[in-house]
Amino acid sequence: MSYKLILISAIFVFAGLDDFVIGQATKATSQPAATQAAISPQVDTILDRLEKAGDAIKDLGANVNHELYQIIPDDRQVKRGLIRYRAAANGKNARFMIYFDTLIHEDLKINQKEWFCFDGRWLREIREQTRTAIDREVVAPDEKVDPFKLGEGPFPLPFGQKKADILRNFNVTWVKPEQTDPPASDHLILIPKPQTKFTKRYEKLEFWVDKKLNLPARIVSRDRHSNIITANFKDLKTNTGIPNNQLWIDVPKDYGHQVEPLEK
Repeated sequence: MSYKLILISAIFVFAGLDDFVIGQATKATSQPAATQAAISPQVDTILDRLEKAGDAIKDLGANVNHELYQIIPDDRQVKRGLIRYRAAANGKNARFMIYFDTLIHEDLKINQKEWFCFDGRWLREIREQTRTAIDREVVAPDEKVDPFKLGEGPFPLPFGQKKADILRNFNVTWVKPEQTDPPASDHLILIPKPQTKFTKRYEKLEFWVDKKLNLPARIVSRDRHSNIITANFKDLKTNTGIPNNQLWIDVPKDYGHQVEPLEK
């Protein structure tokens, strides 16, 4: 059964959080097989560590510094906040909440709150500046999906990705450490392979994987529209038992509230 999904052209790291594009989509279809280039021992080991750490995650929280740089017209915006994530379990889809409380733009620091919550079915967006809330149904009732799987879901997050999925869609290389790297991290560059959906979206992605936690400490994406997004994760904590009330925010009483269910 096909259903309408909200295609988020910039959700978190792989695009910005401000531009929601609503369109038609169906469940993931198979892609042409991409040529598998030989990978280095460093890449093989790092991706194994990344997948193993992701498999062990039941929930995760981190502080986030999210920067969007638009080469044209040379505009930079920085948002600071946090992410909380709970993996799929017991027949329930994965959930997340992303919260920003600070915007820095043109040397101005603004206390501006935004929430993006996904409960496995509904995506809730709340913006303090406009005093509005929008609920969008992005998964059909009782539908079991992995909304975070690389290349399949509308919400690709940098945690819990499978090595095979990464290598199927990208040529991956290891980069020698530089002074600007996050402390004790491995740097990978991911170039989309021809004939994959990612080659139309991105010029490249970059991961810096923390050597102790084996989780991303920094991710950079450069898309085909000259947008560069950098996300830095700090104070990463896993499997702390994040409760439901830290993954979902009630709509304030005096906010405008719009509900957009899936089309039948």
